Amino acid sequence: MGVADNPMRLRMEEAARIVGLNYIANLVSDYEGKIVGCFVGDVVQAHRGGCKLSREINAVSLPRRADIVLIDSHPADRDFWQSAKGFYSGTMAVRDGGSLIVVAPNPEGIADNHPNVLEIGYRPHAEIVRMVEAGEIEDVVGAAVLADVAQIVDRTDCIMVSPGVTREESERLGFRFAATASDALKLAFGKQGERATVAVLRHGGHILPLIA
Repeated sequence: MGVADNPMRLRMEEAARIVGLNYIANLVSDYEGKIVGCFVGDVVQAHRGGCKLSREINAVSLPRRADIVLIDSHPADRDFWQSAKGFYSGTMAVRDGGSLIVVAPNPEGIADNHPNVLEIGYRPHAEIVRMVEAGEIEDVVGAAVLADVAQIVDRTDCIMVSPGVTREESERLGFRFAATASDALKLAFGKQGERATVAVLRHGGHILPLIA
């Protein structure tokens, strides 16, 4: 997150040049969903311009990574497929070995359109890659999400707070389960110690935490 010229983006832009894409139109919104900018033009230049404004609008500066991060996933909170953005944002604010608590309603559960996410569940990143390469997973998009989440789970104590996700489902994905944010904080302090530092972040589906 936060890297405009990441490898995937560069490959997309290369493909766009090959097929002759002449221009793009990108809208930039704030955490309330309001349009704050429109960038039209060259495939690369317009995108980078939008990225710059988005960073200015949505970046949140933190002095250091916290021992415990409590974050929501708003506005991406329909299901886990969307609310995983809270984990992606939160992992940028929590230290390795710290506790990451994501609070999200997930009224539609895990991911109805990607059933393999729950079927496969948590597995080490390397194993998911092996399964994809061996053709054991048909839904490679779902596998990509699992691979990303696995990297977070492997270095962070992840706790899920969600009325739309059961304890069994949460644990199958590699997360600890808590019924409330208060319960989740008790679990986190139990692991990190009573003097642990805490960062509380809102709009986790939109923000970009940056360490100063």
